Amino acid sequence: MDNESWRNAGRVVALSGLAFGVIACSTVERDDRGFGGPGLGPGLGPDDTGQASDSGEQTDDGGPGDDGGPNLDVGSADDGGSQPEECAEFVEEADVGNQPADIIIVIDNSQSMGNEIAAVQVNMNAFSAQIAGADVDPHVIMISGFEHNSDSGICVPPPLGSGLCPVADHNPPGYWRVDNWVGSHSALARVVQHFPDYQAGLRPTAATHVVVITDDDSDWSAQQFIDQFTALDPNFADFTLHAIINGSGSVYAQLANQTGGVVGNLDANQFQPIFDTLATTVITTASLACEYPIPALGPGEVFDPDKVNVEFSDGAGNLLEIGRVDSPAACASVADGWYYDDPGDPQMILLCGQTCDAIQGYEQASVGVIFGCDTIPAG
Repeated sequence: MDNESWRNAGRVVALSGLAFGVIACSTVERDDRGFGGPGLGPGLGPDDTGQASDSGEQTDDGGPGDDGGPNLDVGSADDGGSQPEECAEFVEEADVGNQPADIIIVIDNSQSMGNEIAAVQVNMNAFSAQIAGADVDPHVIMISGFEHNSDSGICVPPPLGSGLCPVADHNPPGYWRVDNWVGSHSALARVVQHFPDYQAGLRPTAATHVVVITDDDSDWSAQQFIDQFTALDPNFADFTLHAIINGSGSVYAQLANQTGGVVGNLDANQFQPIFDTLATTVITTASLACEYPIPALGPGEVFDPDKVNVEFSDGAGNLLEIGRVDSPAACASVADGWYYDDPGDPQMILLCGQTCDAIQGYEQASVGVIFGCDTIPAG
């Protein structure tokens, strides 16, 4: 069976639903497929083109049966013959979508910020909805005080907030609230200080954005914040900081310029245009998503975490089979890999960081999550 026949036999493509196709797979044939995308090295196929070589007459290896459909007979590993073990596959084509965004917003609660805080409060829901509407899944983390413990407090109403204003608005997983007074010079320190309080709202494959809104400057230097913030989480290494400030915020302006962020004019008090620009930046800089939920199987289908495989298609006929590693730490020892969010109770499949980086830039990309064949380990 050639590569195209292997891929098409019995497969049902389900970009966003839970429809499954069934095919018979052979571990030998799976190794014959190649991918030659940027960042992923040469193609793995026999002719380095990503296409199978025509080796002549095909053997009876799980190809179409007498009725023209796929042969789903499962071979035995011990049958003494020369045929590879075969297995029945269920294939889910994951909707690749855009990389999620974790957005940490820290707002100065000093008395001089009263009007600005009111404007931010009015615009928060539209800001979040604009990002979500562009297929970028946002988690918003707000670090600021409520009215009961600050000069100028903020409480975000539904649907982003919980509806318990003016004293509570924590509403995970989309909105995480850290209630603490933020002084005129302490915004950056608060972001680092409260990491344990919002860590659960972060995702390992999300882009990280920090938004500072203040009418004063930081008592930390730009480099001090970079050093301490990036030490908290490896995913913070390429964070982007945005600043809505006046002429006093030189440290925040420096950080925004260094990380490619947006700088808004606080004195203009035009928060809707500023948030529109900020949302557009979050959307346009989003990369392909690198985490995929494990779909619910249909009646009679059983999920076995050791019979799951992942493949990436660049949309031009080239495939990369991605092997599994046991944990994010093991990613460093392989060229490409994926792992479960929780090996004991897996709900998500996550790509290793280097693999996530390598699959970017393909307009018609897709990821296939394949059930039924023994998991291929990363090598």
